[in-house]
Amino acid sequence: MLADTKMWLQFLPSLLLLLTAAAQAASFCPEDHVISPCTCLNDHDGASVSCFGSYMSAAEMTAIVGRLQNTTMSRLHIGGFGDLTEIPAGMFSGLKIVSLRVSDSSRPTMNEQSFAGIRGLTELIMSGLQMTEVPSVIFPSVSHVEYLHLSYNRFTTLPDRIFSPFTRLRRLFLL
Repeated sequence: MLADTKMWLQFLPSLLLLLTAAAQAASFCPEDHVISPCTCLNDHDGASVSCFGSYMSAAEMTAIVGRLQNTTMSRLHIGGFGDLTEIPAGMFSGLKIVSLRVSDSSRPTMNEQSFAGIRGLTELIMSGLQMTEVPSVIFPSVSHVEYLHLSYNRFTTLPDRIFSPFTRLRRLFLL
């Protein structure tokens, strides 16, 4: 019995180090003062941050997203910003995020750098943005996504091979 206890005590520092590293790699909600008035929930997938236009301006939301750089989270939802006219270059740079949803805003302009520097993105949802053209200029920055949602926009035509940059695309939603 004493030999077993000594063996476990010998491995305890390594186990604590491993558990600490795992906790740091997981995503947890940022402190309220960093994201307020956005909200965050921790669930089985990690932290989910939601920012809605009824609580703040697009400029305030952009500043909050800027404070989240070098943060890991499972989802970021930005929605309902009537004054969101642009997704500026590098807005999501440094974020490690699985799912990004930009929805229900009025046709923001985007450039080739709008989504540059985002890491780990597998799902991009850009629905209800009143877009009339597919924002192909952003595709090189997000070509690794597996799920692309462009539903509830106002597309009338799709150019040939518009989605060819997506090498891992599994599902495309264009309702």
